Amino acid sequence: MRPELRGFRMLEITLFGPRRTSGGTRRVTAEGHVSTLPLPPAAADLLAYLVLNRSLPRPREEIASTFWGELPTSQARRRLNTALWRLRQAIEPPDTPRGTYLVIEAAETLGFNPDSDAVIDVERFETTVAPLSRGCGRPLPGTARRPGTVQELDEEAAAQLADAVLLYRGDLLEGTYHDWIITERERLLRLYLSALSRLVGWHRRTGDDDSALHYAHLILDRDPLCEDAHRAVIQIHAAAGRRTHAVRQYQMCRQLLADELGVDPMPETLAAAHAATGQEDRRQPGNRAQGNQVEALTERLSKAQRELHDLTGVLTQLVTELREMAESAARREARLMRGPGVPPGPRRATNIARR
Repeated sequence: MRPELRGFRMLEITLFGPRRTSGGTRRVTAEGHVSTLPLPPAAADLLAYLVLNRSLPRPREEIASTFWGELPTSQARRRLNTALWRLRQAIEPPDTPRGTYLVIEAAETLGFNPDSDAVIDVERFETTVAPLSRGCGRPLPGTARRPGTVQELDEEAAAQLADAVLLYRGDLLEGTYHDWIITERERLLRLYLSALSRLVGWHRRTGDDDSALHYAHLILDRDPLCEDAHRAVIQIHAAAGRRTHAVRQYQMCRQLLADELGVDPMPETLAAAHAATGQEDRRQPGNRAQGNQVEALTERLSKAQRELHDLTGVLTQLVTELREMAESAARREARLMRGPGVPPGPRRATNIARR
């Protein structure tokens, strides 16, 4: 037996974050030593697929078609057998009983043992976050927000949720673009954003605005169009007397929605911006005129930036057209100067084009 396999006790499987050659799988020994499993890409992908579908074993033919659908069936099956052999060598070495992690039934289905001792970051994340999830963003056209059945946060649940979002080190198998990953990646991203949204609300209710801002900005890093997060930032800045920051956040939100979706902010977001302006005006009447000037200048700056962007596009198009016209004129002049049937020499044609 290889020395690194002795005392093999547990698997740690990391699926969040950038793709690694190992697939983010580590071996933990009874002595607490940790080593990375050298999984080839095909074996790492197969492990991820089985882990994400651990609730139900899949037919071999289905798996082979999912991974190597462009190949003949017999060749796809051989590829699957090779990847499976390499995976089993890595996670079920000779001193580990068969079936500890990989479930193979009648040689026709494959699965990952859901009752194994493997520590899976996606499972830990989802187990904590799913009961606390709720949506982020504007409702679909023709629909209204529904209260939903989610667990209310208390101090203990908020702490667990904060620990869970730390597991989300990046998108699911970031940098990998198999079809079977995309839907699951989007679903887990929605759960992550939902967890952040709950933490924003919790910290606002408990008066920890700095933490609320932190989580709101984490949402906007991943979903710049989430109006709930924009609105929270506006309201937090306004409550702290930072009217300029609140106005700037609203302007950013409005510009993003116009550029990306062609829509205006929701009425709630507009109301938050108006409330932010009025709130500071009441506290600091002497700054009312100055505040109005700042808002007007901000609006003018945004308009100038849009106009500059449009003008840059027009100028680029004009330069392209002028260059094409000059090249066409140079080619016509060259043909006239050399006469019919006389091919231009390389240097002569180049000199003509430069003129």
